[in-house]
Amino acid sequence: MGEKKKKMTDIHFNPNFEANLMRDGTARTTLAKEIVAVQSTCTWMHQYKTKVTQVPSNDLYATTYEQMKPEIQKMLNLQVFVDNLSNTFISQLQILKQSQPDTLPCLTSSHCLVRILDMLVVLNFLKMFNSSLMNDFTMYKRCFQQLRGKLSAEESELVAQQSHSLHFFLANPNSIINSFKEAVQKVEGFDVQLRAILDSCLRSVSVPDSDSSANHAEKSAYLRVIVFLVYVIDGNSCDAFKLPSLKQVKFVVKKHPSIDVYGQLTLDPILVFKTATHWSPTGERAFASGS
Repeated sequence: MGEKKKKMTDIHFNPNFEANLMRDGTARTTLAKEIVAVQSTCTWMHQYKTKVTQVPSNDLYATTYEQMKPEIQKMLNLQVFVDNLSNTFISQLQILKQSQPDTLPCLTSSHCLVRILDMLVVLNFLKMFNSSLMNDFTMYKRCFQQLRGKLSAEESELVAQQSHSLHFFLANPNSIINSFKEAVQKVEGFDVQLRAILDSCLRSVSVPDSDSSANHAEKSAYLRVIVFLVYVIDGNSCDAFKLPSLKQVKFVVKKHPSIDVYGQLTLDPILVFKTATHWSPTGERAFASGS
């Protein structure tokens, strides 16, 4: 028998585990394509290294431009994948709003929403901390600008449009999460549903710790989602730092001041909260005390 193919998972991020807990596997079925795609995408982003190590000379512009096309296409695919995840989240949010509590559609949508948000958080961090993506895109754009007059009008216009969109996507460290937050906050009553999911996640992390890697990945996901649910809920229409569950959030943050994301990447909850609309100077002291 041949060696089994190793799954593309990380000790801190495994999008499969929570779906296994769903009755009839409905959450896994709903997000089957996304689960496969996010695993391969995260592996690619985590392992990506600069392909262009120096500024191309005049005679290498064309060669570098052609060699980088497949990598740039992957970056464009990442942007489309993130947009699709955001749209799927909003669709599931609408289903949740129309579902009766504790029914299969309600439970499925709740699990899907947690999983999708965690996917977006991990993708956001992998993009943020891999400067090679932006470096290679910059070199590709430089080559394109030098060759633009020699390309067909159709290719030149297409690449220019793609480069403009991709620049803002890669240059903004939190473009994935901030665009997602903006889209979610346009949904009427979004905060009611997200507050319920936040309460559910807080209950999930209250169970005793386990040494198993599966449970570690599960808990890490819930912790990431708790932090970013607070961030996403907070905005012009809602002060997340006045939620009834904030005391529990403070307790969780005090216990977990550093949360695993992927590989060696970790997130600091306080740094995330500091970028929220209603964060106050006294907030850090309150979180430090857990009160």
